[in-house]
This record gives sequence, structure tokens and C-alpha cells, in this order.
Amino acid sequence: MSGLQLIGALMGVILVIFLAYWGTTWFSKKYSSLSSGKYIKVLERSMLSQDKLLVLAKVNNKVYFLAITGQHIEIVDRLNAEEFPQVPESNEPEDFAFILKSKIIKQIPFIKPKGDKEEDEHYEEM
Repeated sequence: MSGLQLIGALMGVILVIFLAYWGTTWFSKKYSSLSSGKYIKVLERSMLSQDKLLVLAKVNNKVYFLAITGQHIEIVDRLNAEEFPQVPESNEPEDFAFILKSKIIKQIPFIKPKGDKEEDEHYEEM
């Protein structure tokens, strides 16, 4: 009976992980479609503090650099879309596993990424 309970618990954990992954990908797709409208596209956001935000928004052929606080919105700069550096648009979200791996490697410096030639040579010398 305990082996059956173990398998059931394992299946439950796998189901929760799958649902969490599916839910986050669904939410990110839904949120990105809600953040841009028919005529306005939010190119990028950057939080400075809890109530301060920098936003790049594209309207028609203009790109607006906005500073937003809880009480005020100010246009910092206006650029023509042609003057603004073009970033290739990708309709596909980045792979979750790739993003997670890159964030973990940045946070934990002693993890050696596979295929890093300089690190491989360093370890071979020891």
C-alpha cells in the first residue's frame, strides 16, 4: 500500500508542476496581448521603484519615452520609429527552461555552464 501511495504522491507533484508551467505560459501570453492595444504597443517597461516606472510606447510612427509615477506621467522624449533601434519581433515566447537556466547561472557564479572553453581549460590545468 505504501508503494501505491508513493506513486500517487509523485504523480500529484508532477501534475502540480505541469499545471504551474502551463498556467504561467498561458498567463504570460494573455498578459502580453492585454498590455498592447490596436494602436498602442508597449515596447518595454522598467521598474525603478515601487511606484516609479519607465516605459517605451509606440503609437503610429512615434516612440514615446515616458516616466510614470503614482501621481504623474511625463513624456521624456519622442522619437520617430525610424530613428529608434529595431528589435526583431518574436511571436514565440522564449523557452522557459532556457530562461530559468540563465537566471540560475547568473545568481550562482560557481556553477560552470557546459561548453565554456575557458573554464574547461582552467579545470584541466588543475
